[in-house]
This record gives sequence, C-alpha cells and structure tokens, in this order.
Amino acid sequence: MKYMLMTPELLAEIDRFAEMGSRLRTDAQPFEFGTIAWMLLGAFLAAGAIAAAIYARAFLLRGTPAHRARQLFASLCRAHELQRADRRRLERLARFHGLASAAEMFVRPELFELPNLASIHHRDWPAHLKLRDRLFAHRVAN
Repeated sequence: MKYMLMTPELLAEIDRFAEMGSRLRTDAQPFEFGTIAWMLLGAFLAAGAIAAAIYARAFLLRGTPAHRARQLFASLCRAHELQRADRRRLERLARFHGLASAAEMFVRPELFELPNLASIHHRDWPAHLKLRDRLFAHRVAN
C-alpha cells in the first residue's frame, strides 16, 4: 500500500479550501422565503389574468344575454316559418305582457287566450288567435 505523504504544500492547500468554504457559508445571503413568495404570487396573478382574459373573450363572443335572447327568438321564428308581420305581432304581445324575452311566447300559450288579450284592440284578436293556433296546434287540439 502506498501511503500518501502530507507535505506542507498540500496542508496549505487544504487550509485554503477550508477557509474558502467557511467564508462562503458565513458571507452568503440568507435564504429568504419572501422573495420566492413574491415571485410565486406574481406568477399566479399573471396566470389568473390570462385565464380571466380567455374567459372574458369567450363570454364576449357568445354575446350578452339580451343578444342571445334575440337570437333565440329569431331562430324560433325561422323554425316556425313566421312572416315579418307575425314576428312583430309576437314582439308586441311580449312587450304587452312584460316578458323579458319574446321567445317566451313560444312556450306560453295561455298568453294568447282572450282574457289575456282583453286590453288589445278587438280587431287584432283573430290574428292573435290564428298565430296561437299555428304555434300551438297540437296543444289547442287536445
């Protein structure tokens, strides 16, 4: 076996490395959680802002509830093949009954009954009843 001889030069190198290591440990900045916490908070806020922007963009593309209600009404009118006069008549009836959306007229046949139309001019009754029969033919027949 070979023995390693400790020479004064080798001992000096060991002392110098030991001194550097102790100096690194004592002069180093202490670890602060606050700096990391602020960085994490900033990252979470940025991610939240991006998520909110994506959600807002998707919401704006869908339109407002009033816009969706108009789209629903127009779609129902197309499905029932209603003419412009009938569409206007439905919109007037919806305003008369104080409905939030004219599309509700398609699911509430009781709004077309004569007691509910009593305040409307009597010459319009036949047109309203004809429209009711067209929209609710299967319900009226039963």
